[in-house]
Amino acid sequence: MNRWPADRAAVTLLAGEVLGSADFVPDDAFRGSVLRFSELAQSYLELVTIMGGDLPGRGASPLPRSALSHQADPRDAPRLAQAVRDALGWGEGPIADHLLALAAPHAMVFRLPLGEPHSGFFFNHRSIGFCAVVNYQLNLGRHLFALAAQLCHAFCHSHLRDVWFSVPRGPEQRLADRFAAQLLVPDGALAKAVGALGGGVRPSHPVAALHLQRTFGVSYALVAVRLRQSGLISEDEYHRMGQASPTRLAPGLGYSPNALDRGRGANPPSLATAPRPMLQLVCAALSKGVLTKTQAARVLALSPQSVAELMEFPAVEEPEEAVWAEMDQLGGW
Repeated sequence: MNRWPADRAAVTLLAGEVLGSADFVPDDAFRGSVLRFSELAQSYLELVTIMGGDLPGRGASPLPRSALSHQADPRDAPRLAQAVRDALGWGEGPIADHLLALAAPHAMVFRLPLGEPHSGFFFNHRSIGFCAVVNYQLNLGRHLFALAAQLCHAFCHSHLRDVWFSVPRGPEQRLADRFAAQLLVPDGALAKAVGALGGGVRPSHPVAALHLQRTFGVSYALVAVRLRQSGLISEDEYHRMGQASPTRLAPGLGYSPNALDRGRGANPPSLATAPRPMLQLVCAALSKGVLTKTQAARVLALSPQSVAELMEFPAVEEPEEAVWAEMDQLGGW
């Protein structure tokens, strides 16, 4: 098969279903990204079929219907976020790797340019399940937050309709944003972490906030927002925290600067646009000879050079080689 996706009619129908649900007028760039999403989703569906895999079908919330409502109430955010954490086995504490935990196996995550003011959209695909499309033009900290908000639409709103757009208005999006904040940094876990800092440490001090940031794996800015929302710091203290540079403070505390604190950068690596399960399936298809590199490039809508990164190991650099050698010497325990 040289043309991916083969079923162009399915691509057109999917894009039309997404765009037809919009309560705003999409510009050409947004339409183009919806079409790109539709092509990737259809290519994944076709490749799963060729490889003899199983398609999960329409996604379903892990929460019982009794826990959900037909009307979004932002005040429900803490309860719903904890219910999702319980359903996924995350408990009440920090999550080690948010980007990994929030993605597979809960949703197919696509990263595409959506423009302002969109942070992303959610679509419940009838064959491949929950799909979260995140605007990769956001900074990384906001990107993580947007992904968590898409999970709110997946777990708390997908029983109402299949398409949700994240635009800054409406009770559903206010609920999604509050849900994301509670999912990433729960009130109870934050209070415990602040208590663990010690009685003489003020949570409003940038150094304390930097430690809290590492505890929760989120941006410094989100830690400050959650401290203010939880009533652990005042409004004035919050604004003073915004005048400190976490990137400049980090090295003195033994931390590397956190990418989540950086502003908007260039587009992400080309392979990051597709969901991880799709990349893994393409790798398997390449290894088994089901796809050539040229065909894989068509599946992912990328250049053959980008696809080569999936199969070829880049040469190790000298500092990395030294780290490897030191650990290798210790490997005899």
